[in-house]
Amino acid sequence: MKTTKIFGTLFFSFLLLGATSSFAQQRIKPTVKKEVVKEKMVEKQNVNVSNVDASKVLSKTNQAITAAFSTVNEKKVYSGDLSKAVHHQKIAKKLMSENKNFRAIHHSRMARTLAFRSLRLNKNYDHEKWDYTMEEQALFGNGIPDGELIDELNNTYPNNQFLDEKITEKDLKDIEVKELDPADSNNN
Repeated sequence: MKTTKIFGTLFFSFLLLGATSSFAQQRIKPTVKKEVVKEKMVEKQNVNVSNVDASKVLSKTNQAITAAFSTVNEKKVYSGDLSKAVHHQKIAKKLMSENKNFRAIHHSRMARTLAFRSLRLNKNYDHEKWDYTMEEQALFGNGIPDGELIDELNNTYPNNQFLDEKITEKDLKDIEVKELDPADSNNN
């Protein structure tokens, strides 16, 4: 009987020791640096959008902005959307030149949306002609939130009032994007 008590006590002691030991040895989860994760995600997204694809998106947006520019010039209904569209497209063009294609196409998407608004307000919106293609929608993926793009616009042009009247006084050549031939692309 004494032997059973000794073995029983030893058994429970080992169990208790094993439980505390395994609890004490649990690994601490490493902290994830959000900046590193975001950088890796951006790199992956940029790889998925070639210069040729980005150029197509920006070119179609240029056409929508040109149509909005002509319509606003003619009908004189100003909302500020045309001006914002032009400035988002300028950011898109700059980002594309820096090979940040994913972000570029999202600024261009925002620019086209604003051009759509301007066209609608001026009663000249052709849904069939300016809507996003399935290919473009696939490139956009989950995307970048509009609020983030708007913040970037406001930070890039902090003192701008985004007046359509000022935009229609100018020439739109500074938003044109060079058409790329697939052979020219370094990011197919």
